[in-house]
Amino acid sequence: YNALDDIIISGEYIMKKVLLYILLYLFCISNVFAGEPAKIKVLAASSMTDVITEVLDEYNKNGGNAIGVYAGSAALARQIQSGEDASIFISASPEWMDVLDKAGLIQSSSRKQLLTNSLVLATNVANNIKPLDSLEGVELDNIIPGKKNGIVIGDPESVPVGKYASQVLNKICEYEYLNFMVTRGSLITVDSAKSVLFTLIRNEVLLGILFKTDAISSKDIKILYTFPNTYHSNIIYDIGVIKANSNNEVLKLYKFLISNKAKAIYKKYGFDTL
Repeated sequence: YNALDDIIISGEYIMKKVLLYILLYLFCISNVFAGEPAKIKVLAASSMTDVITEVLDEYNKNGGNAIGVYAGSAALARQIQSGEDASIFISASPEWMDVLDKAGLIQSSSRKQLLTNSLVLATNVANNIKPLDSLEGVELDNIIPGKKNGIVIGDPESVPVGKYASQVLNKICEYEYLNFMVTRGSLITVDSAKSVLFTLIRNEVLLGILFKTDAISSKDIKILYTFPNTYHSNIIYDIGVIKANSNNEVLKLYKFLISNKAKAIYKKYGFDTL
């Protein structure tokens, strides 16, 4: 009798059982992940955060598996150009959809004008400023006397709401006056539509130019004036399927996003449908 042989045999038996358990665990885990459908990712302009979240929640109630990712339209377009694993893009400006379409990244037949919005001048409800009936004879400098960082807009170079706001400012202000506002720090720019809203909510500035849908989403914001459409180019939200990631499930979600059921939700948040 050799006790050492028993120890060796016992050790081999234990190792075999351990390996068997590891293999069984890996098998079970692989089956779990194999059974999980990939999430369909919708990249949407930040001004659509609340509404698209609700639309996707409604879609997912019937077995869908979609999630939303929100940022400035330019940032999202660059992510898609870099190969972001996303399936649908909703831009707050046709400009950024054009960029992707011309690069062959959008399924052209899916591109559609989905929604419109309005542009407003707003402030925090804590500020004692009365709504304006008209901009005739109104100087912004009289509204923000001596107030540093008096008005916030999105970055006109990369944020659609900033581009529209810049068009408005150029319409109602002399170019020299606009320069004066910038150099004295009265005009600041931020990286998304939601950043304009949150800056006003924190009351870090007196005024902001933002989408109507963002302004009415917060009880802390008071709309002072709604700019006529003639003051800026048309505010149109484009939707399109990203060509590289198109499949039947993606097209099913796309059809839901442009459906009457989804449009009823868009209207609830203040958007106009097309």
